[in-house]
Amino acid sequence: DAGLDAWGLDISRYAVVEDPHPAVALRLCVGNADDLPFPDKYFDLVVSINTLHNLQRAGVVHALREIRRVSRGRRLKAWNTHPIFLFRMCASSRSA
Repeated sequence: DAGLDAWGLDISRYAVVEDPHPAVALRLCVGNADDLPFPDKYFDLVVSINTLHNLQRAGVVHALREIRRVSRGRRLKAWNTHPIFLFRMCASSRSA
């Protein structure tokens, strides 16, 4: 246990279901930035990789609102590769 509750989201069903590593297979889901399938304020950090620059301006605004909705601290890191990774600190790490 590294003290992280990490999830991965990708728009491609193939990317999610095609032979994922067993350690992460249950933490991957198919979805998109229009409607992130997580509760409000669920994650401490949201990392967007190669997503936002592929959207039209209105899509970027909507995606950023969704990212802010699921983030506790409004923290976003963006890089130019594909999936969105979402992290939530485990209770044992928060107290350290």
